[in-house]
Parts: sequence; C-alpha cells; structure tokens
Amino acid sequence: MVPTAPLLILVLNLVLGFAVPVALAWWLVRKYHAKWSTILIGAATFAVFALVLEALVHQVVLKGPHGAAIQGNLWYYALYGGLMAGLFEETGRFLAMKFLLKKEPSNVLPGVAYGIGHGGAEMILIFGFSMISLLSMAVLMKTGQMDTVLSQPPDQAQAQVR
Repeated sequence: MVPTAPLLILVLNLVLGFAVPVALAWWLVRKYHAKWSTILIGAATFAVFALVLEALVHQVVLKGPHGAAIQGNLWYYALYGGLMAGLFEETGRFLAMKFLLKKEPSNVLPGVAYGIGHGGAEMILIFGFSMISLLSMAVLMKTGQMDTVLSQPPDQAQAQVR
C-alpha cells in the first residue's frame, strides 16, 4: 500500500517535470525574444545524440566482449558512462553550434535558449516520463492491482522468462 503523500509528490514532480522546461522556454521567447528554433535545436540535439546515438554505442559496447567487465566494476562503469555522455553531448553541442546555429549572434541569449532546449528535453524525456512510470506503478500498488498486472505478463514476456 502506498500512502497518499508520496503519490502527491509524484504528481507534483510530474507536473514540474513538464511545466518548468516549457515555462522557461516560453518566458525566454516572450521576455527576451529568443528564437523557438534555437530552443528546438537544443532539444533535438539532446534527443539525437544522447538518446539515439549514445544508446546505439551502449548496445555495441556493453553487449560486446568487454561489456561484462565494464558493468561488473563500478569505477569502469562510471568512467565509461561519463565519457560517453561527455563525448556524445559535447559533440552534439559542437555540431549544432557549428552548423545549425552559426548565424546566431555571439551573445548570451542563443546559448541560454539552446541550453533550455537541451536541458528541457532531458528533463521532459528522462525525468518527466520516469515520473509517469513511477506514478502508474504507485497507483497500481495503492489500488491493489499490481499483483493482477504482474500475474498476467504478455506472451512475449512469458517467452523471454522461460
């Protein structure tokens, strides 16, 4: 049984996870006349480089011959994760700035707009959607339906377990 207070915190986190990045972007555009395109380039850069390209490399490396050694050692895994995040996110930023935002003025506003897009996408896609998942599980637990859901896994999941 899940108490009501944690459910309320999950709902608050969910709302903030989506509202804060959108509100910041809207505020920056309205007050400082930042370009929506710059914000969206930041968001797209995060999605492509961190969620797609980096995930592909993780699949190759962590399922490869050294994957077990990397995952089995906390220090190797932390070093690997940090290096991959830095490599892909910084490469994405460099390419976006070099090719997609090269006509932007060289002042603070485009960098902040890009950062709100990049960080906002990260907050929505990772934090916000994680809160949806956690809230769904918490509601299932609170209503006593979790056992029912877990007792009826899809056929594909049953085949993987056997």
